[in-house]
Amino acid sequence: MNMPKLVLVLLFFTISIMGCSTNPNNATHSSIPSPSETVTANVIFRAFSAVDQQPLPDVNIVVIDQDGNVVDKLATNDAGEVNQAITVPVDPKYQMDQMKRGTVTVIASKEGYRDAVILETPVSEGSAAQPFQMEPVVPEERNEPTVQLGKNHRLEIISMVDKYKDDDQVSVSKCSEPPKSFEWGNKTYNLKEIGNENLEPGMKLGYLDCNNGAYTQQSAGENATYNIYSLGNPLKSDDLLYFGIWGRALYTPAEKEDQAQLRSVEVSFYKSDSPRGQPELINMYTDKSAPEKLKEFASWIEQSKSSVSIDASDVKGIYFIQLDFNNRSSKHFLCVHADDEKVYLKPIQPDQVREVNLDKFDSNLIAHLIEIAGKEDWLVSTEIPQ
Repeated sequence: MNMPKLVLVLLFFTISIMGCSTNPNNATHSSIPSPSETVTANVIFRAFSAVDQQPLPDVNIVVIDQDGNVVDKLATNDAGEVNQAITVPVDPKYQMDQMKRGTVTVIASKEGYRDAVILETPVSEGSAAQPFQMEPVVPEERNEPTVQLGKNHRLEIISMVDKYKDDDQVSVSKCSEPPKSFEWGNKTYNLKEIGNENLEPGMKLGYLDCNNGAYTQQSAGENATYNIYSLGNPLKSDDLLYFGIWGRALYTPAEKEDQAQLRSVEVSFYKSDSPRGQPELINMYTDKSAPEKLKEFASWIEQSKSSVSIDASDVKGIYFIQLDFNNRSSKHFLCVHADDEKVYLKPIQPDQVREVNLDKFDSNLIAHLIEIAGKEDWLVSTEIPQ
């Protein structure tokens, strides 16, 4: 065989083995759903006024899939909600073995209110309830559409992060991430949240100079880059916004954390007969809709005392309770009903929250949850406020 023919044969053989694309992202993967794979789930849309948290009837809702197709048009009832089974393609960003997930964009409109766009709205058995707020139209203002995110289940978000996060990634510069805390005006500020346009800046204050992870306060100079702002009106808020490549980072004074006001309470229950991720939300109270109920919960937790040990074999039912405060901090508790008809309560740490979120639940997992929280130092309490 002469040389030109030999080269052609080798080239053909190489292409046959490697394929026509050299992009590793084009390689097939068993976890990627086929284009025809779909998911069907009931989604409950609930519309509320952003002013008084009252339900909004007659809200027109358009549901759009990831390919830009309108898959449904709905309207809320007198209670401000609509329940509809929706079928959309499976979203390959999420890798839930037990529960498939689709994603849609929702556009909500109602006369007298600004249009609301709800992005990344899940269609899955784990994220059935989708509440959203609508802002009233203000005369002579722009009244552009508001942008919100759908209520995504924790396990779905965790599955996406686990799928794409590169554990072997090269460490980034210490100055390319917002610091956990910094000093400003002789006060220590702690990082509470990294957000977007929902965190509105107020007054320009200056900037932080970063050198290998060390941050130094700088005043507003002639050529300064302003990246420290007050959160809204500085006369009404002590919080700061730090702008950077990460977006908008919210910081709260350290001494303010002990004075935080309770903003909402979520009560979830571990159900053994549900296909959804557990625990499942059963009640939610806010400072707008049920301020007296928040006072009940605060008093209920304060009155819990008498540290004791419990055994998983004595537990009849188990709840997960989350308290959110106006400074973006949260507290989490496990609460159990025992055979002795008593209620026991125990706070859990932020790094344990992920562990107590389960794909599914049955009574055999009670011991697992008790082990995460620890058998010791449970507080004797009374019935959960209802």
